[in-house]
Amino acid sequence: MKFLIIGGDTRNLELAKILIQSGHTVQTMALGDNISHSHSAQCIIGPLPFTADGITLNAPLNNNDIKLNDLTEIINRSEVLIAGKIPLHIRTQLEENGISVYDYLDYEEMTIYNCIPTAEGAIELAMHSLPITIHGSCALVIGYGRIGKILANKLKLLNANTTVLCRKSTDRALCEANGLDSIAPDELETYIQKTDVIFNTAPALVLDKNKLSKVKKDCIVIDLASSPGGCDFAYGKEAEIKILHALSLPGKVAPVTCANILYKVIAHIIKERS
Repeated sequence: MKFLIIGGDTRNLELAKILIQSGHTVQTMALGDNISHSHSAQCIIGPLPFTADGITLNAPLNNNDIKLNDLTEIINRSEVLIAGKIPLHIRTQLEENGISVYDYLDYEEMTIYNCIPTAEGAIELAMHSLPITIHGSCALVIGYGRIGKILANKLKLLNANTTVLCRKSTDRALCEANGLDSIAPDELETYIQKTDVIFNTAPALVLDKNKLSKVKKDCIVIDLASSPGGCDFAYGKEAEIKILHALSLPGKVAPVTCANILYKVIAHIIKERS
């Protein structure tokens, strides 16, 4: 099969190698090379996320911005576009032009696989930022979704004193079944005062000014939620609280592993279409 990989980070560079090793023909564009209108392919692989601003392609390895409108002609020569977090209006426009559009994040296995490098990357950030070891630290994980479950488990295995903030009583019961401490949202203001590191996975403003004002001086906050995140970053800066908004961790900490994850989803999509 002939692929054209457009934009993205080191995950897409590694993905190109995997596809070639699997016997496919691969061209790349906006991965540090110049844009060209001579490309055509059966399947175009875009970045994850497809765009950060809705105007330009997410292409951090490229020197120049690439307008999404400039890609229309190239994409329309293909049969399929596979990328992540594709804006609805772009997806609709392409589908109206007869392009089959697939979003990585529509596939549950992608989300689950991605939680592993996200959790490991978050712990790596904590290790580099804390003045103490993870072992014996007081760690709070906010949210017990896919990332929260894997992250809390890994922290526990590293002998951190791990507590999970859960909205649902069923999640608190599941934490107990897994040997984890848990608290309800109304306990956060009190509990937060003794934490050494906080990992937020909730896509809502959980750590507002009032909550952040209670954290210890040396506490590190690592926000894993997509923009705009779950923290009052302005107050954090004013109060000199170390808050790290850790976006796109999988591609930063484990590009080869993440490329293999992308390949699994792509293979799934191709099999679906056959």
